[in-house]
Amino acid sequence: LIALPLLESATAITDALAGIAGRYDLVYAFDGCGSNDWLRYQPGLPGGSTLHSVDAGLGLWIHATEAATLTQSGPVLESMEIPLCAGWNLAAYPSAAARPLPDALSSIGGQYNLVYAYDGTSAPPEWAFYDPVIPYWGNTLFNLSWGAGYWIRATEDCALSVEN
Repeated sequence: LIALPLLESATAITDALAGIAGRYDLVYAFDGCGSNDWLRYQPGLPGGSTLHSVDAGLGLWIHATEAATLTQSGPVLESMEIPLCAGWNLAAYPSAAARPLPDALSSIGGQYNLVYAYDGTSAPPEWAFYDPVIPYWGNTLFNLSWGAGYWIRATEDCALSVEN
């Protein structure tokens, strides 16, 4: 579950993932604001794909077929507004520095009730969560970080503002 925080605008999925071409076989994104929530890209089957471009605000599930490192270059975005709709959203946190929760989500304070993160590189893979209602020490997710994607459950339509 990753993000591509240096994309200045919508970029073709094949261009955005060129650095790991041949080392993945499936990519999913989730658009909680769209009519077709799950978007999919499968190399070799581009005609059946619904995920054609990505941007810095989108979280991506990538099924790697072997170990791979995706390197990005370019300027860090000064700021970004990521629209979230009521319900689940798969979003990035394109901040150049990790920020602690709940500060990282202060622009949508009171408009979300759960955040999940997934670390597929740990053995075994691990889920972490942040629930703003329970005591801080009861959570397992404490920071939002560069290059990661997050499941955010918004309680209403809102926009996450990220400043660098």
